[in-house]
Parts: sequence; C-alpha cells; structure tokens
Amino acid sequence: MLWVKILVQRVQGTLLWILLPFALWGPSHFPVFYALVFTFHHVMMVVVNVQMTYGFYRSARMLVSHLKVDWYQKYLQFKEKGHRMDVEFEEVQHVVVIPNYKEALDTLTDTLDNLASHRRARPSYIVVLAMEEAESGSFEKASQLMKLYQASFLDMMCTVHPSNLPGEARGKSSNVAWAVSQAANRFCGQNSQMIVTILDADIQFSENYFSQLTHEYCLASPEERERMLFAAPIFFDRNSHEVPGLVRVADNLWAMAQTASLSAENVFKFPCSAYSVTMDLARFVGYWDSGPEAMGEDLHMFLKCFFATTGRLITKPVWSPARCSNVCGGSYLGSILSRYSQAKRHLLVSSQVQQCVRRILSWKHFVAILASEASPLGKHRHQLLSGAADSPQEQAFV
Repeated sequence: MLWVKILVQRVQGTLLWILLPFALWGPSHFPVFYALVFTFHHVMMVVVNVQMTYGFYRSARMLVSHLKVDWYQKYLQFKEKGHRMDVEFEEVQHVVVIPNYKEALDTLTDTLDNLASHRRARPSYIVVLAMEEAESGSFEKASQLMKLYQASFLDMMCTVHPSNLPGEARGKSSNVAWAVSQAANRFCGQNSQMIVTILDADIQFSENYFSQLTHEYCLASPEERERMLFAAPIFFDRNSHEVPGLVRVADNLWAMAQTASLSAENVFKFPCSAYSVTMDLARFVGYWDSGPEAMGEDLHMFLKCFFATTGRLITKPVWSPARCSNVCGGSYLGSILSRYSQAKRHLLVSSQVQQCVRRILSWKHFVAILASEASPLGKHRHQLLSGAADSPQEQAFV
C-alpha cells in the first residue's frame, strides 16, 4: 500500500532526527530512560562485534581448510560412492557477467587475464562484457577485448545497456539485468545447466571458486538448483599498499563483516560485489531489477530471491575469496574523499531495510519468513505456507 511505503521510507530519517534532541536533553529530562537506552545501545555494540569476530574466525578457518581442495576430484569421489547426479561436471557452464562503466582498459584486461588462466575457461566460461551506452566508445572497447580474448573462453559477447529506458535507474543493477537477459536469450537454448556469476570489473577469483560452484551444482537436486545462490568472502588486497590507512581500515572492517556472515547456520549469508546464482533462479525471479529500488544490487537480488522463494532460498558459501581493489583517488586526500563518496553510495543500500519491512508487514511474507530455513519454525513450513503464496512465482515454490 502507498501509505505504508511512504511511512516506512521516513522511519530511519525520523529516528535520527529524534535522537539528536534526545542526546542533548535526555540526561536531564529523562535520566532513567536515557540510561536504559544508552546501556542497551552499548551492550548491543559489544554483542554485535563479538558475534562478528567469532563469525570471521570461523570463516577464516573454513577458507584455510578449503584452500587446496580439488573439487573435481571430490566430485569423482562422490560419483564413485554411488551418489546419484543427473548433471555431469563437464556439462555445467558459467556465464560470467562483468558490468563496467568507464573502466580503464588495463583493469578489464587484468580481470580477463585472470579468468583466461583458469583450466576450465575454454570449455565452460561464457564471458559477457556488460557495457553502457552512456559511455562513449564502450562498444569499440568491448570489441577490442573480444578480439584479444575470444579464443580463451567457450564464448564471449558484449551487451550495451541503452540509456534512459523508461522506469530504469542508471547503475549496476539495470546493466546486469539487461546483460543477463540478453545472454539467457542467446545461450539458454543451447544448455540449461548454467550458473550466472556477477563480477565487478576489478575483482579476481581463483579457479577454485568456479570449481566449487560446479561441484555444488552437480550434487544438488533439480529442485534445489532452482533456488541456489552462492556468496564468497571479499578481501581487499590487490592495491592496499597504494591507499591510506584509513581507507584500508574501512574496507577491511566491511570485508570482515561480510565474511563473518558466511559462517552463519541460516540462509542469511549475504553476497557482496561478486556472487553467483543459478540461471534457473535468475529466470524464475525475472532477472535483476532495474528501478531505483535496486540500489545495492547484490543485497537487493538476495532479498528478491529470498522473498520469491518464500524463504526457501539456498545460500551456499564458496570458500574462495573475491580479491578486490580499494578505491584510489590518486593522492592521500583524494583516496580518502573517494572512499567517503563510495561510503555515501553504500549508505543508500539502507533502502533495502525499508523494502524488507514493507514485505514483512504483509502477513503472507511474514509467514514465509517464519517458515524459512532461517527460522526455528522452518520444519513446519509446509503447514505455515499452505495458501500463503501471493504470486505465481511464490506458488511455484510452495
């Protein structure tokens, strides 16, 4: 409902304005209540930080233990033990989408060199260069890269996202939505066993990332593949020696929080910057959203899939880190200001909280969350979800 949307959009800002006079006059006018709020706030800060530290410790141990796993050999071992798999390792293809806008050619060649070095790049990687029409010369840049790397992959294509499409907001999500839908139209008729990986232009993965994706995909049942999303930890290590300490600290804390979430026992393992979904799931939810509501496309896509599957989304951690670059402004002060601008853009992702609240305020979505794997009531999901779905997509998963 419109009034709910308007109300929820203003909750966060209203609370911040209320806290300002409360901080100034609360101790003198409401000392007991102020003390309770103050204590609760600091206790929660300690709890959250302890929880994050422990989660990061668990995730770090998982990263080390999976560092040298040969996923193809592990797949063969499962096969020898009689594990029934309806998809062969060699049949799975990876659609790697690289959305970019005004990225330096060197940045893109570094990323493509990294992908081309993988042993299974030639038989199973389909690379999609997602360009923007708003960037002058973007098609020519993509054509140059395709000439250099076409022979390194199973296939390669470029898409040029049109500017000013009705109802769209410029950004990564609308570009990804256009690119994946174009790739699906072109390739899905040739092979239905596909995993879509979204990769920022400066991010690099080891081949172990794609090998684990393939392994998990092959072991899953056909029904499970329709609701699988994969998230990897992020590490800022590619140019950390070139940026100020303040930038490194900010990015490392952000990376720690995201990495810590991957050790959770529930579905809430949040993807960040680079992640993968099965093509089945991407098509089921109608690909990525392209409107202003999709700010922070990684979290938005996770939440879209979570609600579309009525809480039955399967989120798999992939213990192979995404190696990221810190934002760099060319000088000490320039790098700090660039990081501040990036942080302001990241703050806009808080709009996803409002969208979650709106969905939860709907009884049907509240029931879906109660019945999800993240809830203790998950074992009763079938009874709770009886008649709860309110869209054709959600009914397909009930």
